[in-house]
Amino acid sequence: MPDATGPGWRLLPLAVAGIAWTGAGLAAGDPEALAARCQTLLKQSLTEKRAELARLAIADCSESIRLQPGNAKVWRLRGTARLLTGNQEKALLNFDRALQLDSGDALARRYRGLAHLIAGHATEAQADFQAALTLDPDQAWNHFNRGLLLGRAGQGGEAETEFFQFVRLRGAKAVEFLNLLLREHPENDVVRKAIEAVLSKTPPTPPPAVTQSEAAPAPAPPAAPAAQPAPVKVATTPGREFVFKMGSYQERSNAEGLIRKLADLALPMYTEEIEIGGRVFHRVWVGPFADEAAARDASEQIAKQPGLQPEPVRTR
Repeated sequence: MPDATGPGWRLLPLAVAGIAWTGAGLAAGDPEALAARCQTLLKQSLTEKRAELARLAIADCSESIRLQPGNAKVWRLRGTARLLTGNQEKALLNFDRALQLDSGDALARRYRGLAHLIAGHATEAQADFQAALTLDPDQAWNHFNRGLLLGRAGQGGEAETEFFQFVRLRGAKAVEFLNLLLREHPENDVVRKAIEAVLSKTPPTPPPAVTQSEAAPAPAPPAAPAAQPAPVKVATTPGREFVFKMGSYQERSNAEGLIRKLADLALPMYTEEIEIGGRVFHRVWVGPFADEAAARDASEQIAKQPGLQPEPVRTR
Protein backbone atom coordinates (compact mmCIF):
# COMPACT_ATOMS: atom_id res chain seq x y z
CA MET A 1 0.00 0.00 0.00
CA PRO A 2 1.23 3.55 -0.68
CA ASP A 3 2.59 5.52 2.26
CA ALA A 4 -0.45 6.45 4.36
CA THR A 5 1.47 9.18 6.18
CA GLY A 6 2.26 11.12 3.00
CA PRO A 7 1.41 14.74 2.19
CA GLY A 8 -2.34 14.13 1.94
CA TRP A 9 -2.51 13.38 5.64
CA ARG A 10 -1.53 16.91 6.52
CA LEU A 11 -5.28 17.39 5.98
CA LEU A 12 -6.14 14.96 8.80
CA PRO A 13 -7.65 17.69 11.04
CA LEU A 14 -10.07 18.60 8.24
CA ALA A 15 -10.95 14.98 7.64
CA VAL A 16 -11.98 14.40 11.25
CA ALA A 17 -13.77 17.72 11.69
CA GLY A 18 -17.28 16.30 11.50
CA ILE A 19 -17.93 16.41 15.23
CA ALA A 20 -20.41 18.90 16.67
CA TRP A 21 -18.71 20.75 19.47
CA THR A 22 -20.00 22.15 22.74
CA GLY A 23 -18.42 24.03 25.61
CA ALA A 24 -19.05 23.63 29.32
CA GLY A 25 -17.65 24.78 32.60
CA LEU A 26 -15.56 22.19 34.40
CA ALA A 27 -16.87 20.84 37.69
CA ALA A 28 -14.32 18.97 39.78
CA GLY A 29 -14.99 15.25 39.67
CA ASP A 30 -17.80 15.59 37.10
CA PRO A 31 -17.17 13.12 34.23
CA GLU A 32 -19.75 14.79 31.95
CA ALA A 33 -18.16 18.22 32.40
CA LEU A 34 -14.71 16.75 31.78
CA ALA A 35 -15.96 15.10 28.59
CA ALA A 36 -17.51 18.37 27.44
CA ARG A 37 -14.27 20.27 28.00
CA CYS A 38 -12.41 17.52 26.14
CA GLN A 39 -14.67 18.21 23.14
CA THR A 40 -14.04 21.94 23.37
CA LEU A 41 -10.28 21.45 23.47
CA LEU A 42 -10.48 19.13 20.48
CA LYS A 43 -12.33 21.82 18.54
CA GLN A 44 -9.71 24.39 19.43
CA SER A 45 -6.95 21.97 18.47
CA LEU A 46 -8.51 21.47 15.03
CA THR A 47 -9.15 25.17 14.49
CA GLU A 48 -5.81 26.45 15.74
CA LYS A 49 -3.70 23.41 14.68
CA ARG A 50 -2.16 23.17 18.15
CA ALA A 51 -1.17 19.68 19.30
CA GLU A 52 -0.82 20.81 22.93
CA LEU A 53 -4.58 21.43 23.05
CA ALA A 54 -5.19 17.85 21.91
CA ARG A 55 -2.92 16.67 24.72
CA LEU A 56 -4.98 18.68 27.21
CA ALA A 57 -8.10 17.03 25.76
CA ILE A 58 -6.50 13.63 26.38
CA ALA A 59 -5.94 14.55 30.04
CA ASP A 60 -9.59 15.58 30.51
CA CYS A 61 -10.91 12.48 28.78
CA SER A 62 -8.58 10.26 30.82
CA GLU A 63 -9.92 11.71 34.06
CA SER A 64 -13.50 11.33 32.80
CA ILE A 65 -12.79 7.67 31.96
CA ARG A 66 -11.30 7.10 35.41
CA LEU A 67 -14.52 8.38 36.96
CA GLN A 68 -16.88 6.75 34.45
CA PRO A 69 -15.09 3.93 32.57
CA GLY A 70 -18.19 2.69 30.74
CA ASN A 71 -18.81 5.81 28.60
CA ALA A 72 -18.09 4.74 25.01
CA LYS A 73 -18.18 8.28 23.67
CA VAL A 74 -15.36 9.47 25.94
CA TRP A 75 -13.16 6.58 24.82
CA ARG A 76 -13.84 7.67 21.24
CA LEU A 77 -13.02 11.30 22.05
CA ARG A 78 -9.72 10.32 23.65
CA GLY A 79 -8.91 8.18 20.62
CA THR A 80 -9.60 11.15 18.34
CA ALA A 81 -7.32 13.38 20.41
CA ARG A 82 -4.57 10.77 20.28
CA LEU A 83 -5.05 10.52 16.52
CA LEU A 84 -4.45 14.27 16.26
CA THR A 85 -1.22 13.98 18.24
CA GLY A 86 0.04 11.28 15.87
CA ASN A 87 -0.26 8.36 18.29
CA GLN A 88 -2.12 5.88 16.06
CA GLU A 89 -1.37 2.84 18.25
CA LYS A 90 -3.01 4.27 21.38
CA ALA A 91 -5.80 5.79 19.27
CA LEU A 92 -6.63 2.32 17.93
CA LEU A 93 -6.78 0.91 21.47
CA ASN A 94 -9.20 3.67 22.48
CA PHE A 95 -11.44 3.13 19.46
CA ASP A 96 -11.40 -0.63 20.11
CA ARG A 97 -12.67 -0.02 23.64
CA ALA A 98 -15.31 2.46 22.45
CA LEU A 99 -16.67 -0.13 20.02
CA GLN A 100 -16.63 -2.85 22.66
CA LEU A 101 -18.93 -0.62 24.71
CA ASP A 102 -21.08 0.52 21.77
CA SER A 103 -20.62 -1.42 18.53
CA GLY A 104 -23.16 0.84 16.79
CA ASP A 105 -21.05 4.01 17.11
CA ALA A 106 -20.53 5.05 13.48
CA LEU A 107 -18.07 7.81 14.43
CA ALA A 108 -15.84 5.37 16.32
CA ARG A 109 -15.83 3.12 13.25
CA ARG A 110 -14.93 6.05 11.03
CA TYR A 111 -12.09 7.30 13.22
CA ARG A 112 -10.70 3.81 13.78
CA GLY A 113 -10.68 3.45 9.99
CA LEU A 114 -8.67 6.68 9.77
CA ALA A 115 -6.19 5.40 12.35
CA HIS A 116 -5.79 2.15 10.40
CA LEU A 117 -5.36 4.06 7.15
CA ILE A 118 -2.66 6.32 8.58
CA ALA A 119 -0.92 3.29 10.08
CA GLY A 120 -0.97 1.57 6.67
CA HIS A 121 -3.53 -1.13 7.58
CA ALA A 122 -5.53 -1.03 4.34
CA THR A 123 -7.69 -4.12 4.98
CA GLU A 124 -8.73 -3.00 8.45
CA ALA A 125 -9.39 0.54 7.27
CA GLN A 126 -11.60 -0.73 4.46
CA ALA A 127 -13.62 -2.86 6.88
CA ASP A 128 -14.16 0.04 9.29
CA PHE A 129 -15.17 2.52 6.58
CA GLN A 130 -17.64 0.00 5.16
CA ALA A 131 -19.09 -0.66 8.63
CA ALA A 132 -19.38 3.09 9.27
CA LEU A 133 -21.26 3.53 5.98
CA THR A 134 -23.59 0.67 6.89
CA LEU A 135 -24.40 2.39 10.19
CA ASP A 136 -24.70 5.85 8.64
CA PRO A 137 -24.84 5.87 4.80
CA ASP A 138 -25.13 9.66 4.63
CA GLN A 139 -21.91 10.52 6.49
CA ALA A 140 -19.96 12.32 3.77
CA TRP A 141 -16.47 11.92 5.26
CA ASN A 142 -16.83 8.14 5.24
CA HIS A 143 -17.17 8.34 1.46
CA PHE A 144 -14.16 10.65 1.16
CA ASN A 145 -11.96 8.41 3.32
CA ARG A 146 -13.04 5.29 1.45
CA GLY A 147 -12.36 7.04 -1.88
CA LEU A 148 -8.86 7.95 -0.71
CA LEU A 149 -8.22 4.36 0.35
CA LEU A 150 -9.51 2.89 -2.92
CA GLY A 151 -7.54 5.38 -5.00
CA ARG A 152 -4.33 4.58 -3.17
CA ALA A 153 -5.02 0.91 -3.90
CA GLY A 154 -5.27 1.74 -7.63
CA GLN A 155 -9.06 1.37 -7.92
CA GLY A 156 -9.80 4.62 -9.74
CA GLY A 157 -13.40 3.90 -10.76
CA GLU A 158 -14.46 2.94 -7.26
CA ALA A 159 -12.63 5.95 -5.82
CA GLU A 160 -14.45 8.26 -8.24
CA THR A 161 -17.80 6.83 -7.08
CA GLU A 162 -16.95 7.54 -3.44
CA PHE A 163 -15.73 11.08 -4.16
CA PHE A 164 -18.93 11.71 -6.09
CA GLN A 165 -20.97 10.67 -3.04
CA PHE A 166 -18.85 13.00 -0.92
CA VAL A 167 -19.74 15.91 -3.22
CA ARG A 168 -23.41 14.88 -3.34
CA LEU A 169 -23.66 15.03 0.45
CA ARG A 170 -21.44 18.05 1.17
CA GLY A 171 -22.04 20.15 -1.92
CA ALA A 172 -19.92 23.28 -2.41
CA LYS A 173 -17.84 22.60 0.72
CA ALA A 174 -16.78 19.22 -0.69
CA VAL A 175 -15.86 20.82 -4.02
CA GLU A 176 -13.75 23.41 -2.21
CA PHE A 177 -12.03 20.70 -0.15
CA LEU A 178 -11.24 18.53 -3.19
CA ASN A 179 -9.82 21.51 -5.06
CA LEU A 180 -7.64 22.28 -2.05
CA LEU A 181 -6.46 18.68 -1.93
CA LEU A 182 -5.43 18.83 -5.60
CA ARG A 183 -3.76 22.21 -5.25
CA GLU A 184 -1.85 21.89 -1.97
CA HIS A 185 -1.68 18.21 -1.07
CA PRO A 186 -1.25 16.23 -4.30
CA GLU A 187 -2.02 12.52 -4.01
CA ASN A 188 -1.05 9.71 -6.39
CA ASP A 189 -2.19 9.77 -10.03
CA VAL A 190 -5.17 7.46 -9.45
CA VAL A 191 -6.59 9.61 -6.64
CA ARG A 192 -5.89 12.82 -8.55
CA LYS A 193 -7.60 11.59 -11.73
CA ALA A 194 -10.63 10.34 -9.77
CA ILE A 195 -11.03 13.73 -8.08
CA GLU A 196 -10.55 15.60 -11.37
CA ALA A 197 -13.19 13.41 -13.01
CA VAL A 198 -15.70 14.21 -10.26
CA LEU A 199 -14.96 17.94 -10.37
CA SER A 200 -15.30 18.01 -14.15
CA LYS A 201 -18.83 16.62 -13.83
CA THR A 202 -19.83 18.96 -11.01
CA PRO A 203 -21.64 22.15 -12.11
CA PRO A 204 -19.88 25.31 -10.93
CA THR A 205 -21.29 27.23 -8.01
CA PRO A 206 -23.44 30.11 -9.35
CA PRO A 207 -22.07 33.60 -8.68
CA PRO A 208 -23.85 35.72 -6.04
CA ALA A 209 -26.82 37.71 -7.25
CA VAL A 210 -26.13 41.33 -8.22
CA THR A 211 -27.79 43.83 -5.93
CA GLN A 212 -29.73 46.77 -7.27
CA SER A 213 -26.95 49.20 -6.22
CA GLU A 214 -24.37 47.16 -8.19
CA ALA A 215 -26.50 46.70 -11.29
CA ALA A 216 -26.40 48.97 -14.32
CA PRO A 217 -29.02 51.78 -14.36
CA ALA A 218 -32.43 50.53 -15.45
CA PRO A 219 -33.61 51.68 -18.90
CA ALA A 220 -36.30 54.34 -19.16
CA PRO A 221 -39.84 52.93 -19.03
CA PRO A 222 -41.67 52.57 -22.38
CA ALA A 223 -44.21 55.19 -23.39
CA ALA A 224 -47.09 52.74 -23.17
CA PRO A 225 -47.45 50.49 -20.13
CA ALA A 226 -46.24 47.01 -20.92
CA ALA A 227 -48.34 43.95 -20.16
CA GLN A 228 -47.32 42.24 -16.91
CA PRO A 229 -46.02 38.67 -17.34
CA ALA A 230 -47.78 35.85 -15.55
CA PRO A 231 -46.25 35.05 -12.15
CA VAL A 232 -43.65 32.26 -12.17
CA LYS A 233 -44.72 29.15 -10.27
CA VAL A 234 -41.97 27.79 -8.04
CA ALA A 235 -41.99 24.02 -7.63
CA THR A 236 -42.25 22.82 -4.03
CA THR A 237 -41.98 19.41 -2.43
CA PRO A 238 -45.19 18.70 -0.51
CA GLY A 239 -44.91 16.87 2.79
CA ARG A 240 -41.15 17.38 3.15
CA GLU A 241 -39.98 16.78 6.73
CA PHE A 242 -36.66 17.39 8.46
CA VAL A 243 -35.03 15.29 11.17
CA PHE A 244 -31.61 14.69 12.72
CA LYS A 245 -30.13 11.70 14.50
CA MET A 246 -28.82 11.81 18.05
CA GLY A 247 -27.34 8.33 18.36
CA SER A 248 -27.56 4.61 17.68
CA TYR A 249 -27.52 2.12 20.56
CA GLN A 250 -27.54 -1.64 20.85
CA GLU A 251 -29.20 -1.39 24.27
CA ARG A 252 -32.76 -0.02 24.22
CA SER A 253 -32.24 1.40 27.72
CA ASN A 254 -29.49 3.69 26.41
CA ALA A 255 -31.80 5.08 23.73
CA GLU A 256 -34.58 5.59 26.27
CA GLY A 257 -32.13 7.27 28.65
CA LEU A 258 -31.18 9.79 25.97
CA ILE A 259 -34.85 10.58 25.32
CA ARG A 260 -35.41 11.16 29.04
CA LYS A 261 -32.36 13.42 29.15
CA LEU A 262 -33.85 15.58 26.39
CA ALA A 263 -37.42 15.53 27.71
CA ASP A 264 -37.17 19.02 29.25
CA LEU A 265 -36.56 20.53 25.80
CA ALA A 266 -40.06 19.43 24.70
CA LEU A 267 -38.89 18.47 21.19
CA PRO A 268 -40.53 15.84 18.97
CA MET A 269 -38.51 12.61 19.15
CA TYR A 270 -38.85 9.00 18.10
CA THR A 271 -36.81 5.79 17.99
CA GLU A 272 -36.18 3.48 15.07
CA GLU A 273 -35.10 -0.16 15.25
CA ILE A 274 -32.72 -1.37 12.56
CA GLU A 275 -31.04 -4.75 12.15
CA ILE A 276 -27.38 -4.77 11.07
CA GLY A 277 -25.39 -8.00 10.87
CA GLY A 278 -27.97 -9.89 12.91
CA ARG A 279 -27.96 -7.28 15.69
CA VAL A 280 -30.76 -4.84 16.48
CA PHE A 281 -29.84 -1.20 17.04
CA HIS A 282 -32.04 1.56 18.43
CA ARG A 283 -31.63 4.91 16.71
CA VAL A 284 -32.84 8.10 18.38
CA TRP A 285 -34.19 10.79 16.04
CA VAL A 286 -35.34 14.34 16.76
CA GLY A 287 -38.21 15.56 14.60
CA PRO A 288 -39.95 15.60 12.27
CA PHE A 289 -40.05 19.35 11.63
CA ALA A 290 -42.01 21.04 8.86
CA ASP A 291 -39.12 23.29 7.83
CA GLU A 292 -35.32 23.06 7.90
CA ALA A 293 -34.85 26.22 9.98
CA ALA A 294 -36.86 24.75 12.87
CA ALA A 295 -34.81 21.55 12.73
CA ARG A 296 -31.54 23.50 12.80
CA ASP A 297 -32.76 25.59 15.74
CA ALA A 298 -33.53 22.39 17.65
CA SER A 299 -30.11 20.95 16.76
CA GLU A 300 -28.36 24.08 18.05
CA GLN A 301 -30.46 23.96 21.22
CA ILE A 302 -29.39 20.35 21.91
CA ALA A 303 -25.74 21.07 21.05
CA LYS A 304 -25.62 23.45 24.02
CA GLN A 305 -26.18 20.50 26.36
CA PRO A 306 -22.91 19.07 27.77
CA GLY A 307 -21.76 15.92 26.02
CA LEU A 308 -24.38 15.90 23.24
CA GLN A 309 -23.60 16.16 19.52
CA PRO A 310 -26.49 16.08 17.04
CA GLU A 311 -25.80 14.78 13.54
CA PRO A 312 -26.53 17.00 10.50
CA VAL A 313 -30.15 17.80 9.62
CA ARG A 314 -31.58 15.73 6.77
CA THR A 315 -34.91 15.10 5.06
CA ARG A 316 -37.04 12.13 6.00
